[in-house]
Amino acid sequence: MTGFSRLNKESARKRMAQLVARYSPLHDNLTSSKSGFTETETRTQYIDEFLKILGWDVSNEAGATNRKADVVQEHSHTTEDSGRGRPDYILRVSGKDKLPVEAKKTSYSFAGDKAAPSQVRAYGWTLNTPIGVLTNFTETRIYSTLSEPTDDQPSEFGLIPGGVWRFDEYNARFDDLWERLSYESVSSKQFELLYGDTRQFKGESEFDESFLNAFRKWRKELAQEIYNANSMLPEKEIGRRTQKVLNALLFMRVCEDKDILSYKDLLTSATSSNILATFRDRDKVFNAGIFKALEDINLPDSALLPVIKQMYWPNSKFAYGLLRPDTLAYIYEQYLSEHVVIDSSGLVRLEEKPEVLHAGGIARTPDYIMQRLTIPSIDKQLAAGVSTPTILDMSVGSGGFLLTAFEHLIELKEREIGRPLEIAERAHIAQTQLFGIDIDGAAVEVTRLSLLLAILGNSDVDTTTDTAVLPDLGQNIIIGNAVVRQDFDRIAPKWAANIDARLSALPLNLEKALGTLFPTQGFNIIIGNPPYVRIQVLSEFFPAQLDYFQSPKSGYVSASSGNFDLYMIFIERALTLLNDSGSLALILPNRFFSTDSATGLRKKLSQRIHRLVDFGVEQVFEGKTTYTALIYVGEKTSTPVEVDLVSNLSEWVLDEKAVTSARIDRKSLESEAWNILTPAQSALFSQMFKESDTSLGDEAEVFVGVQTSADEIFMIKDPKPVGNAPGLVSFQDLNGVPQMIECSILRPAIKDVRIAVLDSEPTPDRWAIFPYAIEETEAGRLVSHVYSLDELQRNYPYALNYFTQHREELTKRSITPDPKGKYWSYGRSQSLTKLDEPKLVVRVLSIRPSYAYDSKGLVTPGGGDGGPYYLIRPLEKSKFSIELLQAILSHPAVDHYVTSIGKKYRGEYAVHRKAYLIKVPLPNVNTQDTQRIEEMVFECRGLSLQIRDETDSQRRTVAEGRKQYLHNEINTLISAAYKITKELLSDARLSNS
Repeated sequence: MTGFSRLNKESARKRMAQLVARYSPLHDNLTSSKSGFTETETRTQYIDEFLKILGWDVSNEAGATNRKADVVQEHSHTTEDSGRGRPDYILRVSGKDKLPVEAKKTSYSFAGDKAAPSQVRAYGWTLNTPIGVLTNFTETRIYSTLSEPTDDQPSEFGLIPGGVWRFDEYNARFDDLWERLSYESVSSKQFELLYGDTRQFKGESEFDESFLNAFRKWRKELAQEIYNANSMLPEKEIGRRTQKVLNALLFMRVCEDKDILSYKDLLTSATSSNILATFRDRDKVFNAGIFKALEDINLPDSALLPVIKQMYWPNSKFAYGLLRPDTLAYIYEQYLSEHVVIDSSGLVRLEEKPEVLHAGGIARTPDYIMQRLTIPSIDKQLAAGVSTPTILDMSVGSGGFLLTAFEHLIELKEREIGRPLEIAERAHIAQTQLFGIDIDGAAVEVTRLSLLLAILGNSDVDTTTDTAVLPDLGQNIIIGNAVVRQDFDRIAPKWAANIDARLSALPLNLEKALGTLFPTQGFNIIIGNPPYVRIQVLSEFFPAQLDYFQSPKSGYVSASSGNFDLYMIFIERALTLLNDSGSLALILPNRFFSTDSATGLRKKLSQRIHRLVDFGVEQVFEGKTTYTALIYVGEKTSTPVEVDLVSNLSEWVLDEKAVTSARIDRKSLESEAWNILTPAQSALFSQMFKESDTSLGDEAEVFVGVQTSADEIFMIKDPKPVGNAPGLVSFQDLNGVPQMIECSILRPAIKDVRIAVLDSEPTPDRWAIFPYAIEETEAGRLVSHVYSLDELQRNYPYALNYFTQHREELTKRSITPDPKGKYWSYGRSQSLTKLDEPKLVVRVLSIRPSYAYDSKGLVTPGGGDGGPYYLIRPLEKSKFSIELLQAILSHPAVDHYVTSIGKKYRGEYAVHRKAYLIKVPLPNVNTQDTQRIEEMVFECRGLSLQIRDETDSQRRTVAEGRKQYLHNEINTLISAAYKITKELLSDARLSNS
């Protein structure tokens, strides 16, 4: 094979002139209405050459695989009474469709014809390309394809300005032609500048939305008809039956537009009341189980006919023959978020599944993520000598990961043997290597359909002679719960005895379900995006599963923690299904690096994790705030873990740029939190630890504030004095109801107050109802006790009345220890005696070090990642004063350490929580520097108060300048104590900026 050589622009210009010169003398005869010159002849003699001159490898002389070929040609021809069919050419770059080209014979007349322009626009709209081309070589036109075509649009509708050339203009306007249609232009950013940027991700175009809306409508109408004719069937069965019927109808329409079946074959069958016989006949041909949808169900053809009619032009504008299986999978992602609901009157509705609604909707996994996880995993196994790796997706959804795997396997095989695979060879790959599980039966049906369409591809099928063309994927893509095994009945017998509860858990014996296809040594590859479902959602919607996970007999160590997430269970199960040298590649919330509930999981992964891609605050899922990472797990190893820290997702998507790479010593990856650091950060923090012999946790107590578990009730806003009732204040409660309460049961508090660097005495924004007495024991220890009912009745009757009004909300809380009927107790009471002595108040979620000195006993709520506050007080034996600690914690290197080992959120917000704070290494500061630092901290605190209250802008600016100077001086002294250079700090901070 000689390969394909693209012409440069000037050589192409000369060749185009030669082609036009060859055509010109024949023009009159070839364009005559009496001309017998066919479309095929027009293509082979003129249009093919026209496209080659513009740089398109029409005949695939380069020998690219089907998926990567420049041009996909359609060689068959439908009748005049055809659907949208497929375009004669699809021009592609690196396997991505760029624009369709529809060819007509030279005698075709553009004047007044609506059908062909509409067809071209339908092709581009379905393919989600910005333009489409219509040409008979005599004339070439470019149409915009970004909007849905309609049958009433004139032939000129959608023409790109300047996008029309007659053959005798190809030379004079060659520069325009080259800019618009050459491979050089289409494969560059010039294409987007000319025609606009198409959506980057599948499932988000106007076509996708229209297709989804049409399918939702058909689903609802079919479900109604199936229910009307089979009202004894339960709701979920109606939904499953509807999905099967829709899949069968869609499959037939795709086959019609691919010329495998005659156009309107489906419609003819329905109008002649012969659709059941047609389905049985098609089942013999395709043997995929799709056409058994109407078996054992009472559904007359007349009930199907309205929906079937809507699947044809002009009711439907979709070019079904161009529906890519992976595009269909993306569209179905949203479709699967709903289920069929039948109300008491028998009317069908589509409603979002409660668990999906609670989670904020479906999050589609972008195509680039599936490729980055799937392709390296396959390549690694092949490089290790595994010729036919088995691939499993444990939460298959609509099948996107398996479709990505299938395409890659096909491409590799075609490259190896040097020819396109036959349909039987494609079927063999799918049936022996691809496996999926999902608890949602509709998802399983969708994945099977998507894979069958991928297997079918553009193959020619003779429905008059061919039989059993497609494989039955019933043992490949199966319904069941990947993480609830067959031991469910033994472990959770009470739930198992309830059929509905067992149905919701759907335990799965995977080995039995796969039969002889089950890989006894384990799967070679497990890929996917497991569900992210917190324990609270499991408790509300899936209690049977939760009990199973939390039983020690299930073996899931993650569930033994108090606040686990379902994705952790999936990882544990995946490790048991993966063979010893297998590859596990998943996208997960990156919180598992540090969350306490993932302690056991980290230990399980520590010896097998090979690579991490941490997206930090970059958002992968469109429209959702989820902090994620990719993990790549393989055979056990002692080598360091490769880590990529992504700082710009757009650049990473293009070519994996905007990444800081690092290597983590595996010895540091155990059950404790994983500190994902760059080399520069490691160097900085190592220096800090080198000059320290103690940590904050050894020198100070870091503790939470009050934990009421009902701040909206206990933390009141803007109390006003009651003029005729001294000692009382009025306020509005959370429901807007006016209330009165005794001043003496209130304490100043902060709930949402910003804290500046080296701040002091935060201004209260709340008043806390404090139903506790603090007393000192004979031993000198402070203790707290909640007021009794008698004490409230005697001393705080208004407070008691307020509590009584909110008794229902207060009694719903979890209160520890048992309040023994005193429902006005706080949820937790361990810190109540620690509020009065001077302390540092830490803003947990902040973009800068935020520590304020408090000497007035402020009540502060706190705890966890959201805070809002933690509190710090030096221990009595500590040599570090509260001023010195405030200075050290406000140093940029220290704050960088806290935020680097902790969590980050969008907007550069980072978590300053106890688990990270107590690890801070404290430097040895000499006595003289300590005194200077303390003096400057005192002055900074005073300046903070002055800046906060100053109304003169110039005085405030001067005060801010003075404070900044002092802070710099403090930082210089602390840097000297750590022996940190400016370069060391700069490198570390910039490396992860």
